[in-house]
Amino acid sequence: VCTLERIRSNVYNRDGPVGISLRSWALSVISKKASDYASLFNIGISRIELAEKAREIAITCYGKTGEINMDSLSGGEKVAVALALRLGIAHLMGSSKLDFVILDEPTTHLDEERRKALVKIISEAFREGAGPLSQMLIITHDSEIFEDSEVDAVFRFTMTADGSKVTRE
Repeated sequence: VCTLERIRSNVYNRDGPVGISLRSWALSVISKKASDYASLFNIGISRIELAEKAREIAITCYGKTGEINMDSLSGGEKVAVALALRLGIAHLMGSSKLDFVILDEPTTHLDEERRKALVKIISEAFREGAGPLSQMLIITHDSEIFEDSEVDAVFRFTMTADGSKVTRE
């Protein structure tokens, strides 16, 4: 086999040793950071583990008593796990240099208690330096999540006959 073909199969092939090693490393980094975020969210999940299975990524959550069945998680807990994973991915992709993340309707499927706590959890986590982001933009119709919060600014967008009107609250 020629040298070029060996390079192609080892370095550039999805299933070559370089590709497999890079994915394994990335999944490990994301798992670690997602676990850190999940613990901040106080949802009873102490560890999130990602593992490559054939052509998919398996997500396994662990709590005090061991592995947690993903089907047993509430909608809000699943959203919190998804948010923790997204923040773990942001950490990896940005190498702690990512400036911001936009969350579009992050309160969907959250129960009332989690909806009220979401902004507080996020702002406290990032104020303490646990997150890789300097800014987070939250787009929502659920304006009450900002009540009694310490966010820097809230902007309301309203449709008028002349177009969108933006006001700072």
